[in-house]
Amino acid sequence: MRTLTGIQPSGLLHIGNYFGAMRPAIESQARGECFFFIADYHSMTSLLDPAERRRNTFSVALDWLACGLDPKHSVFWRQSDVPEVAELMWIIGTLTASKVGPGLSAELRDTAAQYADAVQDGDMGRADGALAGLPQDSIDAVKNAVSGATSGAITTSMLVLAAAMAACADASAT
Repeated sequence: MRTLTGIQPSGLLHIGNYFGAMRPAIESQARGECFFFIADYHSMTSLLDPAERRRNTFSVALDWLACGLDPKHSVFWRQSDVPEVAELMWIIGTLTASKVGPGLSAELRDTAAQYADAVQDGDMGRADGALAGLPQDSIDAVKNAVSGATSGAITTSMLVLAAAMAACADASAT
């Protein structure tokens, strides 16, 4: 069994981190391959001070080790030390569209998301309801954004993800 888990260094770790992520992950070291990381890129959305991020990253590493992570039996890394993380995110972001395409005003994004959900569910009555009351040019913009954003996105993202997973499996086997 393979285990992959990471913790953001966005603040001091607490008992929920221990029971929810760290303890189960550390126990899994006896059952298979384990990959643990410090998700410092993820913390950039909530922690803006680089010095504090560095301190927290060091603290999270110490906490993992103190709780029983064994680097002889597991792979342990900091997310930002692996350039392929940013490269893969760029590739996936470029090839995979969101439910709502670019170019819509902030006011139309919620409407477009509701419309996209209804279309995906096959509920055209709800889809029409999401567009009710909008001027025709806004209806056209929402429909174009949603249809352009969703065409081929699942197939492309699945191919990219499958290739990335295969590359990771090959890299860990060596």
